[in-house]
Amino acid sequence: MLLELAPWLIAMLALIACSAFFSASEAALFYLRWPDRKRLAEGTASQQLAARLLNDPDRLLSGVLFCNLVVNMLYFAITSIAGLQIERAGEGSRSLSIGFSTFSVLVVIVMAEMVPKSLAVLRAYWLAGLVARPLALAVRLVDPVMPALRTANVLSQRLVWPGFSKEPYMEVSDLERAIELSTTDADLIEQERLVLRNIVLLSEIRVDEWMRPRTRFLAFRPPVSVDDLDGRRPASGYLLVTEPDSEEVAGAIPLRDLARLPRFDLQKFAEPVLIVPWCATVADVLEKMVAQ
Repeated sequence: MLLELAPWLIAMLALIACSAFFSASEAALFYLRWPDRKRLAEGTASQQLAARLLNDPDRLLSGVLFCNLVVNMLYFAITSIAGLQIERAGEGSRSLSIGFSTFSVLVVIVMAEMVPKSLAVLRAYWLAGLVARPLALAVRLVDPVMPALRTANVLSQRLVWPGFSKEPYMEVSDLERAIELSTTDADLIEQERLVLRNIVLLSEIRVDEWMRPRTRFLAFRPPVSVDDLDGRRPASGYLLVTEPDSEEVAGAIPLRDLARLPRFDLQKFAEPVLIVPWCATVADVLEKMVAQ
């Protein structure tokens, strides 16, 4: 019986590898932050290709999900065929067939979804350049059915979850037109356009894309003394102080604003930090920081 199942088992392993590839690619590319995407655009040819794929995230995500769906459907179809062959093998094979099917489902969940995505986010930047070329080929193969996928996506969004949004009071194009009419200096117009783009960009970037991981900044638990710094000075100019009983940041000491740095009890000079959700935009946070 094992020899009869061997071709199906080999095909299942190959499909698990394909599904793991698409799952890892999706996690790695969409885990990248804005600075990582800028580095990709200036990197090798494969990294630049990954950056171009991310310029159209809807096309990329639709292509990856469609390919992964096709692979998983083939996997479960082969699993059903192999399970039926086991069941027909003889008496007592029904329970073995059920066990095989259950094990196959667990394998595809763990080996094709959980493990690849968990590993991909750890090396997202490196993996993005590695998977860019085969992923671009797969997305291009899906392009013929992309209009149908987008139509289904739009219909589902409008019928199931409309998500009406308020019309903006002024478009960016209106501001650019106002800049062109306000002066005839070409260099000044280009500079003002660049400033406008950066301002608009702040309203599109989420705060989590600019956040630093906890392992990349210094934070001290009170009481804080100069000796705790051990000669290290934060590059940002702010010394972060945590809660007394946890690692949650509670305040920040503006070292550059202190005329004299006392040796002990530095936490007395800490200012409260602004707590914001990760999904807030940089523009909203900047406005709150200025108001504070």
